[in-house]
Amino acid sequence: MGLARVSFAHNVKNKFKNAIRFIQSFEEEAISFALSRKVDFVVCGHIHIPCIREVVEGFNRLTYMNSGDWIENLSVLEYVNSNWSLYTYDEKDFKSIQEKRGKKETTVNAMRGLIQQQLETLQFFEEARAQKGV
Repeated sequence: MGLARVSFAHNVKNKFKNAIRFIQSFEEEAISFALSRKVDFVVCGHIHIPCIREVVEGFNRLTYMNSGDWIENLSVLEYVNSNWSLYTYDEKDFKSIQEKRGKKETTVNAMRGLIQQQLETLQFFEEARAQKGV
């Protein structure tokens, strides 16, 4: 056919390696800039790998954090009571929440059923009392 051979895997590997180099370069630049400004934290996100790590250079120290993203990594940073946490979605945790919700709904529905029965019983006795004229 006259076309040169092209390796799909080779092209994908090269693009992936270039992307990794870009991300690492961005993180190192952000950290270097932050250290020069003597800040305590760097918070980044989106295309990067989620992490929280301490960086020490000489007498300078900072915490580098990357939230990753909610689309690809399913990760998020949270700041509560002066503490940073990194959470990653785990389907097992979600199933546990769904099961708990299901149990709560079952319990609530059972309670509604019991209350309804008691109301019906009470209404029955009130109607019986009214018929007797009491």
